[in-house]
Amino acid sequence: MAPRHFLLVTLSTESVAQPSIQASSTTVTEKGSVVLTCHTNNTGTSFQWIFNNQRLQVTKRMKLSWFNHVLTIDPIRQEDAGEYQCEVSNPVSSNRSDPLKLTVKSDDNTLGILIGVLVGSLLVAALVCFLLLRKTGRASDQSDFREQQPPASTPGHGPSDSSIS
Repeated sequence: MAPRHFLLVTLSTESVAQPSIQASSTTVTEKGSVVLTCHTNNTGTSFQWIFNNQRLQVTKRMKLSWFNHVLTIDPIRQEDAGEYQCEVSNPVSSNRSDPLKLTVKSDDNTLGILIGVLVGSLLVAALVCFLLLRKTGRASDQSDFREQQPPASTPGHGPSDSSIS
């Protein structure tokens, strides 16, 4: 019987440690930008980005660095809000970071403009009412004043000189 030969291949790679994510900001205004960086102490790993527990679908607004460890989103949109994770892997194992929650604030100034217009309109209306009341109040005061004055004496109608002794 012929001797059997076995080829044993061992991988000198170790299990990967849990990576972490650093964000330029976790609250971003719509149309702004954000940079997410995946950090690991392991070498020879590949990087994958996870968005809301699914593989990230990279769009035209997203850029990945050469080894995919940096994700830039510019401009940011409401649909980019959610939980991001990075996954590092080597031939032996893979590991995910804790989720990082990204909040996207609306850039819509319509509410602020609407409130400003409303407050301005109320101030103008109050000023007009004040001026109208002031004008009509002064006119009625003057008419009351005229009504209370004794009539001016006219010759022949006023007190006679004979009554004065």
